[in-house]
Amino acid sequence: MNRLIKLFRTDRSYREEVSKYGISDGLLALGVFAALMVLYYFAGVYQATKKIYLGVPVNLLFIALCVFLAVIRKDGIRSLGFKRKQAAKSVLTGLALGILIVLVDAVVSLAHGSRLAPFGTIVWRFFYYLMIIALMEEVVFRGYIQSRLFGLVRNNVAATILAAIMFVLMHIPYQMGAAGVNWLTFCQNNGIWFVFLFMWHMVFTYLFRKYNSVFAPTLMHALMDWGNILFIG
Repeated sequence: MNRLIKLFRTDRSYREEVSKYGISDGLLALGVFAALMVLYYFAGVYQATKKIYLGVPVNLLFIALCVFLAVIRKDGIRSLGFKRKQAAKSVLTGLALGILIVLVDAVVSLAHGSRLAPFGTIVWRFFYYLMIIALMEEVVFRGYIQSRLFGLVRNNVAATILAAIMFVLMHIPYQMGAAGVNWLTFCQNNGIWFVFLFMWHMVFTYLFRKYNSVFAPTLMHALMDWGNILFIG
């Protein structure tokens, strides 16, 4: 029982860190989320109409914004999960879980007769999922938004569920804009996907809090997404 409790224990430094955030921090987090929703929608519409993908610059912009806010508010980038303490454990955990998922994907894909994607695609996509997708979502959501929500919602369970709902909602505007459908239609067609997004948020949140580090969730997240494109056919 003690081992089980220890496994799911949140790092003490994380609890101490989020306790210092106040209302202004929480409001800033909501502001970042609102801006993200708006820009994602217009980026999706722009892709649908102009055939130009803006995901890379938009995601890099929000990483930079969260770093800027953390620095100017004197929280520092450590508050986003970039810490040396327990970094090695965090990296190894993220790699182990991510590689396990990739291996499972590989076995399933090969069993269905799929073949390995071109080498260039594999390499480029790895860095894309690592730096543009996983790092952005972990820094912005687990590192910045969720931790600052404690300034508004002091209850741990409530804050976590609220952040999970926001994480699900964050994935809607871009896809909705790119598909050219309304909110209700998109939601009706993607209910199962929303459930998985909610669950993955909980997993990534646990990994972040376990070591108070962004490395484990980022690596697992990147490898998980990357595993989906390793095989084609």
